[in-house]
Amino acid sequence: MKMMEADVFRDVSELESHYKYESWKRRQSEKRKEKIKKNRLQYIVVLITVVLIVLALMTISSATSVDAATKVPDKSFTSVTVQAGDTLWSIAEEYLDARYYTVEQYIDEVMSMNRLTNDIINTGDALLIPVILNQD
Repeated sequence: MKMMEADVFRDVSELESHYKYESWKRRQSEKRKEKIKKNRLQYIVVLITVVLIVLALMTISSATSVDAATKVPDKSFTSVTVQAGDTLWSIAEEYLDARYYTVEQYIDEVMSMNRLTNDIINTGDALLIPVILNQD
């Protein structure tokens, strides 16, 4: 035998009360779901903002450190005429700024600039050599 709603509730007022309660529960559930959606959206916006700020700070920081780390001295070039007894090593020791080169690197640069295939230079040769300008 099928029970009717009237059998479950004693009177109409109890039935109305039940429907009001169920309706209230549904509204509360919908409000809770909306609040969760709103909170989730706020969380995502805050997270994206934090990520963007961190990326911006990292970019600024790395750009600053790269500038400081890669500061290249002001380099110029001069021409020297090879004198008797001069070697690439002796010229490098005279013009080299040890803060920026090793003797070997300096000689390699001089050889490259002057298209030398070996380290033999002759009296009277003109060599273009790098010199550092900012000697602070």
